[in-house]
Amino acid sequence: MWFWFSLIALICWSGSDLFSKIGCQDEKDKYSHLKMVTAVGIVMGLHAAYEIFFGGVEINLSIILTYLPVSALYIVSMAVGYLGLRYIELSISSPICNSSGAIVAVLTIITVGIGDERTVCVFGTAEGTFRPSTDPMEEIESAWYTRAQVRALHETNLFGSWALAYSWMFANGCLPGV
Repeated sequence: MWFWFSLIALICWSGSDLFSKIGCQDEKDKYSHLKMVTAVGIVMGLHAAYEIFFGGVEINLSIILTYLPVSALYIVSMAVGYLGLRYIELSISSPICNSSGAIVAVLTIITVGIGDERTVCVFGTAEGTFRPSTDPMEEIESAWYTRAQVRALHETNLFGSWALAYSWMFANGCLPGV
């Protein structure tokens, strides 16, 4: 199954590159890069409308304000990338423009917890038992873990970047006094 998805992605990606280069090669048309951004924006807008009206995606002012700066930067980067296609080869431009996905992935890992959430790791020595919370909004599952159990959790569970860093230090004895 992965082969077919890879093949579809390859065809779409190379088609995108082809049409990008064709759409931006005319140096006489000083607005060709903006035309390409508009075309991409229309397709993305249609997809967003489909997700909102048929996919059940929630949209409100808070979400718009949260994602507006990122969207604006993405649109500007597309315009600059399409503008650059006039002057450099596609084989050079495409990896540069598309490396933004890798940068976003790295920034996502690094900035986990920036926003309305908080990542807190507490390590200590204590005795006692845990009781279920009576708060209906509680999302934390409390438990006592040994260093070996934390190492095993790293093999099977996903952690936010800061929680992973602290729990790794705990599991490997790198936290002084703990």
